[in-house]
Amino acid sequence: MPDLPSEEVEATRSTHIAVWQARLLSFLPFVFTLLAAVILSVFIQFTWLARQQPVLLPTVTPIPPTTVVSEPTSTIPSIPSPTPPRPDERIISQEILDLRAELRRVWSAYYLMRAAAQLSDAESVLRMNELDEVERALVTVRVSLDHAYDFSAEQNKGPIGEFRLRVSDMHEDLRVRPEGMDQRLRRLRQAMLSLVEEQG
Repeated sequence: MPDLPSEEVEATRSTHIAVWQARLLSFLPFVFTLLAAVILSVFIQFTWLARQQPVLLPTVTPIPPTTVVSEPTSTIPSIPSPTPPRPDERIISQEILDLRAELRRVWSAYYLMRAAAQLSDAESVLRMNELDEVERALVTVRVSLDHAYDFSAEQNKGPIGEFRLRVSDMHEDLRVRPEGMDQRLRRLRQAMLSLVEEQG
């Protein structure tokens, strides 16, 4: 077989290259379109999956807490304070009774002081010869003595009862025998104040 001239070989070779180049160039738009479609579909799938499922973060295993061993200090260890023993019910009951008795004594002394002040008022209006006002004052004294009697201790009920009788007698004698009434009022007031001092 005769050898083809080198110029013809070069021409056919360049023709073949040109054909392949033309074919490749004609396929390039398809290749770019295919690549773009693949990239776009992957992007859409990734975006859609991200909306549908929560993002799963890698699970972090908790690290167990490390215990720090501190060196002992020279502080004195705190000693728990002992709980106080529960008080006896009998002691509490007795204390309540004592408080009630003290409260009643205070109220009794208050009403006795009030009666003494009212007797002082009666003595003042008696000097002005206002017998009606004296009668009213004696009535209020009697009411105050009744309250003092109700609150008083047993040992003071006798003297307060006697004060009430003396006030009733003075009330009856005011119109009949008014002479010496100021002295009687004064003596009764002093007896009341003496009883208050004894109670205190």
